[in-house]
Amino acid sequence: MINILNNILEKNKTPLSKKDIDNFNKNRISKDAIYPISVFVFENPKIAHDLRLKCHLELIKIAKMKRCKFSTAHNLSLSSRVHSVLGFKNNAIESDLEAIKLWRSIKNESLAINGQISSFANLGHIYLELGLFSKALYYFEKGLDSLKKCKQDLIPFIRINLGLGHTYAKLNQYKKAESFYKKALVESKKTKNLLIIIPCKTAAADMKLNYKDYNGAINKYQNILKDIDKINDVNYKSSVLFHLGLCYLSQKKYSLANKNFKMHIKHIKENKMIEYLPKALFYVGKLYFKQKLFDKALLVFRESYNASKKIDKLYLNFEVLEYLSSIYEKNNQLKESLYFYKRYVKELKKNNREKNKAYKESKKRIVSSLSLELDQIKKEKEYLEHFENKNISENSFISKSIINAVNIDFLNDLCLKIIDKNYDRKKIASSIKAKIKSVDQWNEYLSIFEKINKTFRFEINKKSNDSLTLTEVKICSFIKIGFDNYEIAGLLSIGIRGVQQHRYRITKKMALNKQKLDNVILAIK
Repeated sequence: MINILNNILEKNKTPLSKKDIDNFNKNRISKDAIYPISVFVFENPKIAHDLRLKCHLELIKIAKMKRCKFSTAHNLSLSSRVHSVLGFKNNAIESDLEAIKLWRSIKNESLAINGQISSFANLGHIYLELGLFSKALYYFEKGLDSLKKCKQDLIPFIRINLGLGHTYAKLNQYKKAESFYKKALVESKKTKNLLIIIPCKTAAADMKLNYKDYNGAINKYQNILKDIDKINDVNYKSSVLFHLGLCYLSQKKYSLANKNFKMHIKHIKENKMIEYLPKALFYVGKLYFKQKLFDKALLVFRESYNASKKIDKLYLNFEVLEYLSSIYEKNNQLKESLYFYKRYVKELKKNNREKNKAYKESKKRIVSSLSLELDQIKKEKEYLEHFENKNISENSFISKSIINAVNIDFLNDLCLKIIDKNYDRKKIASSIKAKIKSVDQWNEYLSIFEKINKTFRFEINKKSNDSLTLTEVKICSFIKIGFDNYEIAGLLSIGIRGVQQHRYRITKKMALNKQKLDNVILAIK
């Protein structure tokens, strides 16, 4: 199967190295054989996203064939990020939900918690893009909570805090956003990896821009440019140059704004990032318009309009047309002004129609995504209910049989003593009392119970602040079996009030507050 994957990569002229192929063929540990290939596919900038997705799906097949849960979950998580970039949100959510189930099932792998956090971060970013901010926060906070169990938590910590920052920034809660960005930035510097540091620095600079602290933002963006030049990064350079232009434009430093916008346009053209060209030209046109250089503005706005038509991106058209109409009006060319104003009205209506269409499609995607997750939750709930019912049924049958067998033996022995004419009433009375107080038989019962539920007593004591008494452990075991308070009272030969008092003490020791004791005990596997 590795040959199929390599054939896909060879067509793209990015084949696997001989070292990785040899490692895959010779390494007996599946995780160590697959992991370097997964990283190569995901991080190689020469591989296009659609091809990258094919490779990860092939790696998932390989990992499943080798029964390697770690590599299956890892590639599901990586494929989710590619699905999301390509706009396949449902596939991305499905992949991450499946990955989380696998990460949770890997008990002996220390990095499984990192993988789980990565999937939480993925889901947070997906819901953030869908505009479901509360859902995004839910997953980012789950990731934040999981960081407590994570040993190598540097990268997961940065991803989660950046995600929380982005979400609060979208909600215009800039102070909260800034606090998370600061945490991410502090940790990112520990990595000494500019690919990780630059996004954190950019987020912090964007906050300055949001606060209209233009000098602070400019200083930060200029420092980021120095870092970018060290690694020759393409994507962030384009964004930083554009934001620098915006800062200078807001300060009315038109020559500096023009310089940065022009550098931004040059960078876009050199790197064939033509989808950003209409917007870049539009802002240069605005710059000239503010300076009342109407002839220059006219030329640039026309260029922006033509560029957007070429790539079928008309979201700026109506704004460009409004400026064109205004310029012709200022030049007293009323016929041309009216022509562009009519075009402006037409494009504005078209833009509103497109917005409504996009909104409806977005709603469909959101509903579909949530339905997918709800189906997953429903399946998990049904499985847990089935598991618990089976567990209660098996324990109840076995434990009742044990108790009945012990009691029947005792009663048979008692009958024989009563039939005997020489029986001693005091001895019989004392044997009945001994039976009631017998610890040995209860120890025997608990021993058999714990063979069925091997880690039950350990889990119960782990949840308790103080260790439970033998009677309290018995009551917990009866709850696990499915006995109610009346049955427990009968088994222990105490009143209902006594059972309630024991339950109250157990609840206090476990610090459960309003949480139901039965649910906690039944949830122990």
